[in-house]
Amino acid sequence: MKWYDKIKLGAFVDAYASVNYNFPKPQTGVNGFRAYDPTNGFALHWAGLEASYAAEPVGGQISLRFGPGANIHNSGDAASSSLINVKQAYATWKPFSKLIIDFGKYDQPFGSEVAETQFDINYTRSALYWLAQPLFFTGFRVDIPVVDQFDIKFFLVNGWNNTIDNNAGKSAGVQFTIKPIDKISIALGYMFGPEQPDFTPATPPPAAMPAADVPNADKQFRHFLDLVVDFNPIDTFRLLLNGSLGVEDIGGQSVQWGGVNLAARYAPTEKFSIALRGEFYKDPQGFSSLAGLVPQPRAAQQNVTIEDGTLTLGYNPSPNLLLKLDGRLDHATTANGAGLFVKGVGQPLSPTQVTTTLGVVATTN
Repeated sequence: MKWYDKIKLGAFVDAYASVNYNFPKPQTGVNGFRAYDPTNGFALHWAGLEASYAAEPVGGQISLRFGPGANIHNSGDAASSSLINVKQAYATWKPFSKLIIDFGKYDQPFGSEVAETQFDINYTRSALYWLAQPLFFTGFRVDIPVVDQFDIKFFLVNGWNNTIDNNAGKSAGVQFTIKPIDKISIALGYMFGPEQPDFTPATPPPAAMPAADVPNADKQFRHFLDLVVDFNPIDTFRLLLNGSLGVEDIGGQSVQWGGVNLAARYAPTEKFSIALRGEFYKDPQGFSSLAGLVPQPRAAQQNVTIEDGTLTLGYNPSPNLLLKLDGRLDHATTANGAGLFVKGVGQPLSPTQVTTTLGVVATTN
């Protein structure tokens, strides 16, 4: 095999149009609790470029993204503009067939959904994907495919969604994937480590404050558990179950977040598919849903509950074009029953949000 035969290249464009029947104003950025489709109207998710070199024994992969989705996905890297467009960039060493070592920035392995629409059952992402789970890691990944039915992955990384760490500690994790039969796969993952900043930076005048250490920040761990069951009883039907739970102690306060979703997809032909996803998500302290992963004080617990249902019609007019039409109902409230979705202008927040989203993905492969 020639060296250039090991190279794989690809590109895609992902755009969408969304109608939010709450008719919020302004028109952009108001589809609540959405990952990459917050805009009410026409919008670009992102465009992507892929390049990989097969590890025989040394290789690597680079994934570049451009557009609003890149800024959303890499918001943890906002301090370094050079990383905003880099979704993945890692080197791979495969010393022998049962050991694969990656080092760099890579997609985290948990959950049943990914950032690329073309690989998901639905077009819009679940609250579980967006609020409960990390998006990417930077560090080491060790993959040990023991046998075809059993695989182990280990991780040692900076932490959740930051290429440049915000503390002196590191996070570690493991994922076990079991395939008891060809038609079912079960993945169980666990992640732990400090995720809180261990210092406060200096502030400029007029409210000048010196930099200061945050005591015990490196000792307050975040724990995360994830389960995915992928069941394919026949070629035309797929069932995905995903549950995640996060727990963290912050300043003596224990915060939790997590939920479960179930998605099913039926594809009677190569061109047509129909998918349905239902979800329940709980965020007692408003830790992940209201405060951007900053906990609310115990006295101000919000007890956020999110339920949603999504129906997706898929159509592939050609192997390089994918259309997905999502009809989605979201319901989200706090402890006192207050809604969490913008409605109109100057109106009270609504407990419900109904949207229709058409996603279009053109890809080279």
